[in-house]
Amino acid sequence: MNVKSAAAGTLDTLRKALALQQAGEIEKAQRLYKTVLKKNPASADANNLLGVTYRQLGFPKRAVEFIRKAIALAPDRGPYYANLARALSDLPETTPDEILAVADKALSFSPSLPEARNLRAISLTKLGREGEAEAELLQLIQDQPTYADAYRNYGVILRDRKDHSK
Repeated sequence: MNVKSAAAGTLDTLRKALALQQAGEIEKAQRLYKTVLKKNPASADANNLLGVTYRQLGFPKRAVEFIRKAIALAPDRGPYYANLARALSDLPETTPDEILAVADKALSFSPSLPEARNLRAISLTKLGREGEAEAELLQLIQDQPTYADAYRNYGVILRDRKDHSK
């Protein structure tokens, strides 16, 4: 098999795995990502997406491990940092400052990433910076009106503030 057809095969497997993952077939997707990594351990996408599956299955430490491998292989991809921030947020030992730093790193590469902006706002709230968090969420809602998490988190800020006027 030549290099070109091997790369096409890897891409095809990644596409199948992603479709399975999006359909909720996390374990099946995970097996395909592992297959890709056996042939190509330097696949940043496979490492990242395998990490996401571990998070989805409730193993955030394992998720962090694979997403960090992906970042080491491709340190300029904002979505990887957003996925890392999400996985880190599942670990009780991770501080809001750490999550904020990773979310900001994601946004430095991909300024409009909804997940990173949302995690940024959550971290700001936990750091007592509700005004900044509220502004971030309101802008996110304006920019991405179908991103439900932004509405939920904005509602949490209003609830905690006992602001029932909005």
